[in-house]
Amino acid sequence: MHPPSLPLLILLLLASVSLPAAAQYRCRAPDGSLSFQQNPCPDGHGQQKLDMRVDQPAAAAASADYSRQLSELERQRKVREAIMAGRPMVSMTRAELDSAMGSPLRSSSGQVGPDSTDQLYYQRGGRGFYVSLRNGVVVAFDDVDPPPARAAQAGKPCPSAREIRDIEIDISKLANRDNKPLQLELNKRLLDARACR
Repeated sequence: MHPPSLPLLILLLLASVSLPAAAQYRCRAPDGSLSFQQNPCPDGHGQQKLDMRVDQPAAAAASADYSRQLSELERQRKVREAIMAGRPMVSMTRAELDSAMGSPLRSSSGQVGPDSTDQLYYQRGGRGFYVSLRNGVVVAFDDVDPPPARAAQAGKPCPSAREIRDIEIDISKLANRDNKPLQLELNKRLLDARACR
């Protein structure tokens, strides 16, 4: 069953506001004809009291569902714009991100508690993009200058396996999990460290 449309919701709300003027009794005359009126039937025979109340919880649920649908449509519109512009956007799914950015140059995956995480790096139009996903949805991204050539090629030593493990531990620390800027920075360091080796 589809939720009521906006005009129907407006009509229901107007009906609930105008209850005192609505018919509250259905009266059947001896000849079988029906009439609807606000006052009880004159003889009381064939009278039926009508319940004119609007089911408020159902109307509120329909309104909330309509708002969710409207929000999702707005998100989809923004995602289409981001795909056309070739840029990432928070709330994109992995499939939407692939449509916008193509394949990443580097990626790493991990687990933070019950959540799976992915850190991806792209280069587009002379810019670099670090994108963090949690459970297949973009939660953060950073637009940066592309990194210089690999550290080892620039004469700097690559991080050791222990240094890489220390970065991974910092990422998974409970105190750092909800700090999105720190998580993004640590994931950048991890991607660069793994790419260097």
